[in-house]
Amino acid sequence: MRFPRLGGKHGDSTIDFHIAGHFGCAPPAPEPHAQPRPCERGCGGLGNTMKRLFSTAAMTIALSMAPATAGAHPFIVDQHNDGFVPPFFQNIQLLGPMGQEFTPSLAFLDVVELYTADMVSNDGGAALQLNIRALTIFGAILGTSLVVPLADGFFGVTHFDFPVPVPLVPGGIFVIEALVVAGQNWGVGSSGDESYPGGDQIVHGASFPDNDLWFREGLASAAEPPALLLLGSGLVVLGVVGWLRQFRFAPV
Repeated sequence: MRFPRLGGKHGDSTIDFHIAGHFGCAPPAPEPHAQPRPCERGCGGLGNTMKRLFSTAAMTIALSMAPATAGAHPFIVDQHNDGFVPPFFQNIQLLGPMGQEFTPSLAFLDVVELYTADMVSNDGGAALQLNIRALTIFGAILGTSLVVPLADGFFGVTHFDFPVPVPLVPGGIFVIEALVVAGQNWGVGSSGDESYPGGDQIVHGASFPDNDLWFREGLASAAEPPALLLLGSGLVVLGVVGWLRQFRFAPV
């Protein structure tokens, strides 16, 4: 399978992605004023193969040494897909709507973490935000995180707090939607295979079952707010019903 050719420009420099098998080569961070060289189809040839190995290894080392986003704090992790350093990063803007499905076992979340990266250095950094949606990436928005500013050249775990707990239904399908609200050429890390059984990655608004994002979600509080459990379930139902009514009563 192959995604469309993608590019992230910085001056005269362009980063291109080509898909080999499930995913393409993970690009190294380009040097200033240098023209990155895209992988050829299938990354064929010994020279390209060696470049791919060194490129992936260099990004893996850089990511493994990167600190977590400032402001991160401990939380109770519910669903997660984090047992690896992401070997692939995908441009959020060029592949959007972009996100990850998950199936919670808790009735609330107020923290989500993703592994993100500045795909082109010296472009001023970015600011990211997340939505939690019901059922699909086009479903009702149940909660929106605070905006997280990220410095130029950042690689690492990116921590998102939600100002109020987001109501969920345990066992239901929900979607983490990644948004770039300022800046450009920002990527989100993924496994390159089907590593999370509770949902699929979303690319261009559609399910992509052969890949999953690196993510963690859960609660910062020690326990779910008992008084909100019933209310939370009702809010989810009302949000979904309202979303469905848009289609039912839409003019033909």
